[in-house]
Amino acid sequence: MLNFLKYLFQLIISPRKGWEDISNKGERTELLAIKGVYPLFLISALSSFFILIYNPDIKIVTVVQKVIISFVQFFVTVFFAKFVFSFVVDKYVDGVPDEKRYTTYIMYGVSLVSLITIIKNIIPIQNIALVDFLPFFIALIMWNGCRYMAVKEKKTGHFMFLTILVVIMPPMLLNYLFNNALS
Repeated sequence: MLNFLKYLFQLIISPRKGWEDISNKGERTELLAIKGVYPLFLISALSSFFILIYNPDIKIVTVVQKVIISFVQFFVTVFFAKFVFSFVVDKYVDGVPDEKRYTTYIMYGVSLVSLITIIKNIIPIQNIALVDFLPFFIALIMWNGCRYMAVKEKKTGHFMFLTILVVIMPPMLLNYLFNNALS
């Protein structure tokens, strides 16, 4: 987990260098998921309990539902994105698409989105504009991962549109849909 967090924060601080180090490390995706990604999703989901601290009027059942929704939205996004990438990534990359690379790319992208959820859950002020702009920063980090993914120069824009559509947006969309269903 510590190695995973080190690379995750390196992506935030220096995206290009972070993707280079992730490439050099070459960790197996199964280990990445079990030792880093899924525990982060769980921490992100459990951070929903912070809502009880600054909003004592909320019911525990609602918070438990938020915890479940939070974990599921990230978990489902990883598999949805892997499914979509498996069909279309060959149009964007040079050579044969590497499943390990695009799975790693997806896992780090969704993990970055889960960090936003942790920030939103821990900070008691709900309407902070800076937090709403963090997905744009994630898009910038993922754009720096185009070299890691060996994306063709002419296809970078289309690839980033795909990344935003299937990696960054789904957890936010699922969160919005599920939370509106709870209300």
